[in-house]
This record gives sequence, structure tokens and C-alpha cells, in this order.
Amino acid sequence: SAYLGVVCNQLKATIPKAIVHCLVLQAKKSLLDNFVEEVAGKDSESLRRLLGENEEVMQRREACSKRLDLLQTAYRELTVSLSSR
Repeated sequence: SAYLGVVCNQLKATIPKAIVHCLVLQAKKSLLDNFVEEVAGKDSESLRRLLGENEEVMQRREACSKRLDLLQTAYRELTVSLSSR
């Protein structure tokens, strides 16, 4: 029947995609595990060399990180203050 043909064609198209999807997920997990093993024990200077991070960029990133922490703290304080009214 025509319906059976459509279903078979759809399965023929879907199954290879599902297999590739599973293979990609497995490869991603393996790559992430290898990355964590490679990077986990390194100090910040070694990581900076790996990243090839410019000194100015590093300082700006650290300043932004501190500013973000301050903003998050201020937000929490404001939220507590406003909710207690």
C-alpha cells in the first residue's frame, strides 16, 4: 500500500540520522572527557598560554567578572529589600 511505502521511506531517511546522532553524542562525550583530563590539573598561567590570551583581554575579562559579581550581589540585596516591604 502507499502508506506502507511512505513509512518505509521515512524510516530509511530517519534511521541513518539517528545513528549519526548517537555517534556524534558519543564523540562529544569522549572529546569532553579528554579535554577535562588535559585541562583539569593546570594552573591559570598554563591555561592562559593554552588559550593564547592577550594580557589586556585577561585583565578586561577579570574586571568584567568582578563587576558581574558586584551586580549580582546588588541585585540580591535589592530583591531582598524590596520583598521585605
